[in-house]
Amino acid sequence: MAWQQQRPPTSQPPTMSASAIQAQQANQQALLMDQVQKNRVQEEQRQRNAAAIRRPFANDRAATGALDSSDQAQRDQYNARQQDLLNRYRAASSVNPVVLPQQVPPPKQKVQPQGAGQQPAR
Repeated sequence: MAWQQQRPPTSQPPTMSASAIQAQQANQQALLMDQVQKNRVQEEQRQRNAAAIRRPFANDRAATGALDSSDQAQRDQYNARQQDLLNRYRAASSVNPVVLPQQVPPPKQKVQPQGAGQQPAR
């Protein structure tokens, strides 16, 4: 049956020029660096809040210990987020753009005149 032998047309992935790939990488890097800065600002705010919360409990060892543990866990979480973003930034910046081959006509061969390249007969 002819209808069973027909295959649907295959779609080819869109090709991107080297400049488009570089622009995409630059955009990814900018987004990641923006997120790093946003995380840094949030961490600074968290540290200010933690210091304000800690003041009333300065003389309470049990409360100070609990606050220290909580603060350390939040710092670890912040450091992990930042490291993840930096790893993604490095990965985005280290990817070499794909260079697409261009259609180049084959080089024309030089036609040698009759007798050229031949040694004279003796």
